[in-house]
Amino acid sequence: MPGRNCWSRPSGERHPSGNQTILSPRCSNLELIASASAGALLRMEIEEAAKVLSAIPKVARPLELLTELGLGYLELGQPSSTLSGGEAQRLKLVAELGTGASGPTLYVLDEPTTGLHREDVTRLIKVLNRFVERGDTVVVVEHQPDVILAADWVIDLGPEGGAEGGRIVAEGTPEQIAKSGTHTGRALADELKRGRPSTRASVAHADAGT
Repeated sequence: MPGRNCWSRPSGERHPSGNQTILSPRCSNLELIASASAGALLRMEIEEAAKVLSAIPKVARPLELLTELGLGYLELGQPSSTLSGGEAQRLKLVAELGTGASGPTLYVLDEPTTGLHREDVTRLIKVLNRFVERGDTVVVVEHQPDVILAADWVIDLGPEGGAEGGRIVAEGTPEQIAKSGTHTGRALADELKRGRPSTRASVAHADAGT
C-alpha cells in the first residue's frame, strides 16, 4: 500500500539480508491508515488522529491545531450537535485559518474560553492573534482576564450583571480599564500586579468586551 516515496525516506532502512524492509514512521502510519476501517478512524480522538495521519500534512495540521486549542479529546466523527458553544467556535476558527483570506474579515466570538484550562486559553489567544496579524478584526465577548489583557481595546459593560448592566462604564486599553475602578478594572489591576505578560498581537485590530 505505501507509495514508492515511503521507501526512499532516509529513516527507512533495508535489512542487510535484503529480504526485509524496516518501514519509516511515515510508512507505518500509512499502513495503519490503510488497514483501519472508516468507523475506527471516526472513533479516534483528534489528538491521536493527528499522530496517525501525520503522513498527510493537509489533514494532520488542522488536527494538530485543534489539539493546541484544547479539543484533542473530541472524536473525529463526533456529531456537531453534541458540541458546546465554545467547542463549536474553536472548530470554526480552525476552519477559517485553513481557508485563503479573501480580505479583512470581522470575527465575533461569544465566550470562546468556556471549559478551557488556562494553558489552553493562552493557545487560543495565539490563534486569535494570527487572525489579527493577517489583517482581520476580532471582537470577543469574554470575562476571562487573560483574553481581556490581550485585547487592544476593551469595552466594559456594567455596572452589574443582568438587568443592572448593559451600559458602557469604561473603555480603553486594558491598562486604562485597570485604573477605572469597575469590577473588570479591579480584576485586571490584580492580574497586572501579578505580572501577567502581554499576549497582544503586533498588529492592533483585536477588540474584546466583557
